[in-house]
Amino acid sequence: MLLQGGAADQLGGVQQLLTPEQLLEAQKLVSQLQVSSAVVSYLQRLAQYSRDSQHFSLGLSPGAVWRY
Repeated sequence: MLLQGGAADQLGGVQQLLTPEQLLEAQKLVSQLQVSSAVVSYLQRLAQYSRDSQHFSLGLSPGAVWRY
């Protein structure tokens, strides 16, 4: 996008899938999900591996793991 024009130039071919109201409802439902401690532990290990591994040039940021 940076080299080929702005983001607005790229949006012409994007099809709307949800109305704003549907998106807000989905966000409300997702915010109510509970995650088990096993899943949290797995995500923490995955993020740490991505930071320590030589297979990745950049590891996952804390925000990549803890989006609310």
